[in-house]
Amino acid sequence: MKQILNINLGGYPITIDTDAYEHLSKYLDAIEQHFRESDAAEEILSDIETRMAELFKENIHPRTIVTMPDVKSAVDIMGTPEMFGAEAIDDEPVSSGQKKQKKAASGFKPGKRLFRDPDDKLLGGVSSGLAAYLGISDPIWIRILFVVLTLAGFASIPIYMILWIVMPVAKTSADRLAMRGEPINVESIASSVAEELENFSEKINDQFGNKKKSGGRSKVKNTRWIAALGGIFSTVIIGISQAARPILKLLGGLLILVLVVSWISLVVSAIVGLTKAAFFLPSNTFAFSMGLGGLFLLVGAPIMGLILSILRVFFKRNHHVRWRWSLVGLWILGLFSFSFGAAKISNSYQAKSTYKQVVPIVAPQDKPLQVRYKKVFVANNDARSLLLQNDHIQFDVVSIRLNIEPAQDGRYRLVQVQKARGLDGEDATKGAKTFEYQPSFAGNTLLIPSDYFIPKGERFRVQKVELTLYVPVGEKLI
Repeated sequence: MKQILNINLGGYPITIDTDAYEHLSKYLDAIEQHFRESDAAEEILSDIETRMAELFKENIHPRTIVTMPDVKSAVDIMGTPEMFGAEAIDDEPVSSGQKKQKKAASGFKPGKRLFRDPDDKLLGGVSSGLAAYLGISDPIWIRILFVVLTLAGFASIPIYMILWIVMPVAKTSADRLAMRGEPINVESIASSVAEELENFSEKINDQFGNKKKSGGRSKVKNTRWIAALGGIFSTVIIGISQAARPILKLLGGLLILVLVVSWISLVVSAIVGLTKAAFFLPSNTFAFSMGLGGLFLLVGAPIMGLILSILRVFFKRNHHVRWRWSLVGLWILGLFSFSFGAAKISNSYQAKSTYKQVVPIVAPQDKPLQVRYKKVFVANNDARSLLLQNDHIQFDVVSIRLNIEPAQDGRYRLVQVQKARGLDGEDATKGAKTFEYQPSFAGNTLLIPSDYFIPKGERFRVQKVELTLYVPVGEKLI
């Protein structure tokens, strides 16, 4: 049993046990001692505390208490004190080989994130943020692109405003490093803060130290004019974003509702459809289950990803990175499962077979033979091709192939060839024999039906019918 403490770390409320707190305190004290001579010591320590708190929030889910392994994991990511020249916090000495090994293993690269860049902005920092995200060294090309698109008649100004509202501003050094996709550790944060101070000093010198130069006044005036315009736009955008926040949350909630309802409808439709048309399912039920489950994952994982993105953008709900990788893993699993099922189902129809039978026809007396197509399904404002009965399934044939051949023996006869597919020859032959196709003869009329019957319990095997009518030479057909 351990005692716990509630602390404020970088503005985040953190619950931590006493052992972890002592280790964290030693780590932060070592950093503070190392940077105490720096003008930016306070800002460096504040940014490091904020980043440590973010790492704790990401790693402890679903737990609520920070423990020693969590602190050590965060220290490994941020970098141990001895890596940037401070004294080690552990009692055991650290060899140079271990230092190199730790240094090679540390340095957490989170991947680029989209922020507005407040340090290199003309209006809202959207263009400079996009340039940093896309790896473009000079944001002027993004600004030129916006101008060209505006002159060409595209809605670039509303797009810019939307991006201004949606994109968060890079407030901390960790945000600026993530914006450029650089590793986030103590050394990089310190370098970033030092660079910011240097840039700030240069701006002060440009505004107050270079006014005596020939072009200084006009440059300062232009800069101030653009900065003032940016400040006005920024105030307007902030006001719009505050007013539109409830609407955006409502829109995000509606989008989540639509996605959830769509997913539930897909699942229910699939279940209901399968119960009513089970004869379409292949005999390999395991392969079909794999394929169907894979299809659900292929569709469901992106839907869940969209829901998490909506929660993050509209409701500021951050989720652990494990959720994203879990969804990626589920989607890949669904892809393999669907591919496996599709391949197995395709193999279930690889073999072909035929079944031939002869239908006798009584020769018509003094009248030519009439051949008529018997349409079984009658359209009632809908084109039905499938009818489920108690003991069979009635299937409307898309097309009947009827060949007319001369009968050398002088007798009428109808040769009926039934075709089907299956896993192997035996399975295909069974499928060809089991379905029923029944041409009929009445008087001098041969009726060719448009449907065939599949007995209940049998399955669809891409059944087809080919008819050959042998007519004596010299006889007529109508």
